Amino acid sequence: MNEVLDERPMAERPLPDEPKCSNGGEVMVEAESRTNKARFIEIESLDFGYVVRVGCQKFAVESIDKLTDSLKEYLQDPNSVERKWFKGEFLK
Repeated sequence: MNEVLDERPMAERPLPDEPKCSNGGEVMVEAESRTNKARFIEIESLDFGYVVRVGCQKFAVESIDKLTDSLKEYLQDPNSVERKWFKGEFLK
């Protein structure tokens, strides 16, 4: 077998069946053009908070309470939160 080993850290590897976030890949689109379905979510724990990746977007939160509140809001209505994100109104 001629399998190539991907030596990048896990956080930098593209996920299967998820859009690639580079210039050549698919990017997150406005919520009106898609069903009300949550995108892939990845949470990275840091010393002073968390980095959350939702689809091709990333944001940071400083506490577990803010993390759970943000995820709950997103999972209850992904399209509404994505509209807020594009307007710069999410996590204010």
